[in-house]
Amino acid sequence: MPKNALFKSLLIFFLLATGCQTQGSEDLTGGKSFVGGNSGLSMSFIENSPPREVFDGGQFPFQVLVIYENVGEANIEPRKINFTLKGIFPKDFLDAPAPGDFEASNQDLIRGARKDPDGNTIRGGIHQQGFPQQNKQFKFNAEITGIQEFPLRLDACYEYKTQAVSSICIRKDVTQPESGVCRITGARDVSNSGAPVRVASVKENVAGIDSVLINFGVEKSGSGEIYAPERTGNPTCPSEYNKRNRVHVTVSMGDADLNNNLNCIGLLRDNAGSKRSGELVLTGGRSTFSCIQKIPDSARVDAVKGIQVDLLYHVKESIQTRIFVKSQLRDSYQVGGPPTPPRPNQPAPIAQPQPVSNPDLPDLSVPSIEIENLPSRLTAGQQYTITAMISNVGSIASPETRATLEIVRVGGRSWDLGTYIIPQIDADETFGAIMRFDLEEKLAPGNYYFYVRVNPQSTFDEIDEDNNYSTTQPLYVNEA
Repeated sequence: MPKNALFKSLLIFFLLATGCQTQGSEDLTGGKSFVGGNSGLSMSFIENSPPREVFDGGQFPFQVLVIYENVGEANIEPRKINFTLKGIFPKDFLDAPAPGDFEASNQDLIRGARKDPDGNTIRGGIHQQGFPQQNKQFKFNAEITGIQEFPLRLDACYEYKTQAVSSICIRKDVTQPESGVCRITGARDVSNSGAPVRVASVKENVAGIDSVLINFGVEKSGSGEIYAPERTGNPTCPSEYNKRNRVHVTVSMGDADLNNNLNCIGLLRDNAGSKRSGELVLTGGRSTFSCIQKIPDSARVDAVKGIQVDLLYHVKESIQTRIFVKSQLRDSYQVGGPPTPPRPNQPAPIAQPQPVSNPDLPDLSVPSIEIENLPSRLTAGQQYTITAMISNVGSIASPETRATLEIVRVGGRSWDLGTYIIPQIDADETFGAIMRFDLEEKLAPGNYYFYVRVNPQSTFDEIDEDNNYSTTQPLYVNEA
């Protein structure tokens, strides 16, 4: 190709590309200004605090520990997070409960995430909160039968803020359509700080010979519940209808003359009486409002002007777990560490004097039960596989026998799931019995555990038959 033809082709391509960019929407914000994200606080229970299960009788003290991180970009001032622990009756778990044992607030500033001068993200503050307060510990003092389940829920109500930045176009004559440094009509790019509520859209249009109309779209983008902010005291996130799904909005042009000529509509006015601030009610998690910016003589220039929207609100976030309280095997049954609860609807075996040793007998036990690919919840009507580890802790081999598998509703009846052949097991050896079964579709939703017993008919003598069974921890079963 001749050089002149190549040059003309490149020139035409450049002009076309430039023209396409000019016809698109304008980015007047100067690029991404924030870390971003749609969350404020992130919370989780620390592993084993609380433990999954404890025992009754006041013999198992524990604490509830929560780690929380400010993953958004707003700083949280001291005493602007209100934690409340729910789900357990205070007198059941504390000797002398006080209101402060189940409530707490942050005592320090919790910094938000931010960018350093090189654009790298610096994580927000990470802190820990414990319950109960004042160096106490929870423990279940009463004595129960079987297993009881208790929910543990932590609510956090906190004050948070979103800062959104965009820009509008100002012209000496806003009615003139010819091109210039910017166009009056069109959508504007908007950047939001990381937070659970954001300004989703900004659009500008002509509103008169000396005014522009700015339309704002606001939406809840995070998982928490949103409440109107309270000006004094700790955040409470009240349940009243007129406090829910409300954010306080303040719009600023960064210039006194422009701010004095800015009038926003669609906002509930606050006591300050400002024309550019007020409460916005979210319906279905979103809402809109508009502002009319009259261009004063001092601002009649062709220019791009930055605009900032501040959203202030309270957020309620919750995390939940559960704790199981088991009854202890008392008197002669408190031997050998934490016991497994006896099968419901069957009286506990009467304690018999145990021989110190008998070298001529086997002794089968069930040290563990494992569920293959254990889900967080089981579903009635589905097939599952259990492996019951059966050990012979006696001194001679055990003959072939059987093992039974049942599913037991906590505090209720049991269902047979099958009987399985257990081969001869030599002394000091372990056999993994694989048990496949279908959960009955008629099982009602609730908490159940699996019960395995080896040599259920006592077809041969053993050193100790009280260790012939084991159970799993309670699991929740969904309906079919």
